[in-house]
Amino acid sequence: MKWPRFIDTLYTDLENGRAFNDFRQSINSEQDLTEIIALKIRKLYAQHYGVPDNSKILFEHVTFRNGPNEHDRKAYRKAKENRWVFFHDVFYAPDILIQGLDSDSNILPVEVKLIKGGKQSPSQSIATAIGQGLIYTTKYPQSIVFSGVLRSSQWGRYKFRTEANEIENNFYNQLKNMNVKVILREVGLTKQGLAEADRMQWQSAS
Repeated sequence: MKWPRFIDTLYTDLENGRAFNDFRQSINSEQDLTEIIALKIRKLYAQHYGVPDNSKILFEHVTFRNGPNEHDRKAYRKAKENRWVFFHDVFYAPDILIQGLDSDSNILPVEVKLIKGGKQSPSQSIATAIGQGLIYTTKYPQSIVFSGVLRSSQWGRYKFRTEANEIENNFYNQLKNMNVKVILREVGLTKQGLAEADRMQWQSAS
């Protein structure tokens, strides 16, 4: 069964694997994080299913919001029926939608949130992401919720801890039993790394 193995591999790599280069890229927005994750998922997908790196299958089976080229945008529009989830007549759409090659019913939505710090509490982002993950299970067999905490965040009144305590782990286990897997992970460069990236970009432009 290739699909369950692919999901297990993807979840492990998203949670703590090196396949995502520890997310040490310059990340300025949620779209940046979504694109980084989606493009890496395509590479994992290609390796797992033995699909060529430039295959049309990758565009159509790993779609994401606001992709960088026309192939991405066409594939995203084409996946509209699979992507939309209606709940109380309001539609929701995951940031990334993965469809397996084994069966049309093998579909995995991935919700992405970026926690950037600042003066506002990250509680709304976390609650929204988990809520959407649960709503997706009304249509799909399971979902993944990925909340990336920006390493360069400037924290004001509110702080955020990525390590889960016993109560939080119990809650995440309950969500797993409801087929929602939640991942909290630091992403992006540190303040020093961002400064170095800006310096390298300035040097290459001059």
